[in-house]
Amino acid sequence: MARARRPASTPTRWSEEFQANVYRQQLTMLRGVKHLRGICPGILVDFRSPLRELPGIRDFYSRKGPISDQGQKKQAFS
Repeated sequence: MARARRPASTPTRWSEEFQANVYRQQLTMLRGVKHLRGICPGILVDFRSPLRELPGIRDFYSRKGPISDQGQKKQAFS
């Protein structure tokens, strides 16, 4: 969802701000689920994926993790 070190002045698609905003909205929604007692990220670290082309953005990686494939914590991590 975001490439590490790709900041933007507004939360535009593929920016770290956009990804962090999506995660914040998800947490707000999940707080309203009465019987939910915990969550775990589906993807913690970005990983290689031959189906994720998009040159300059994805470059054959799934970019959904809050940690980059290089171990850099994105804004969504905090």
